[in-house]
Formats: sequence, structure tokens, C-alpha cells
Amino acid sequence: LALGIACFGPLGVKEEDAKMYGRILSTTPKAHWRNFDLLRPLKSACEGDRELRIRIDTDVNAPALAEYWRIRSRLREKTSISSLAYVTCGTGVGVGLVI
Repeated sequence: LALGIACFGPLGVKEEDAKMYGRILSTTPKAHWRNFDLLRPLKSACEGDRELRIRIDTDVNAPALAEYWRIRSRLREKTSISSLAYVTCGTGVGVGLVI
């Protein structure tokens, strides 16, 4: 069982920083979301008695990686791509890079 989360940022995405991993950081311009723990409530709601694999990333990095995988799977051996830039505009401008 696995759970993948893509969320606006800035977001704590470093797994080694257990205190901040899965939290929307205090520097977000969205005041009501500052320091919000997004990960733990979702984990406890989905996990039950099974171990749950979880990955969390920003709403720019996660789709950049998904697009990269999708394009590579469609191209197969015809040609290949080695990198990708995914640009989004919302509250600000974000760029997800796959290099």
C-alpha cells in the first residue's frame, strides 16, 4: 500500500528532517496553512493496520517526474529524453526539473 502526495509549497520534503517532513512551511504566503502537518493525518487515515509507503513532494516536482516517466514510456526506443522542465503558474511561478 502506498500514498503519494503533491502539495503547494514551500513544503518539508526532506525525509531525514522528521519534524518538518510533510509540513507546509511557515514561509508560505497562505497564512492559514503555515506549519500545517499535512502528512500525519493522511497517513493515520489511510494506514490502518498496514504499513504505508509514503512519498510527498511539491505540486511542481511530482508532476514533473510523472511527465518525465510518461514521455519516456511512450517514446521507448524511438528516441529518448534525458531531462525535462515543468513550469506552473499559480500563487507564484514554479519549475520542476528532471535532469
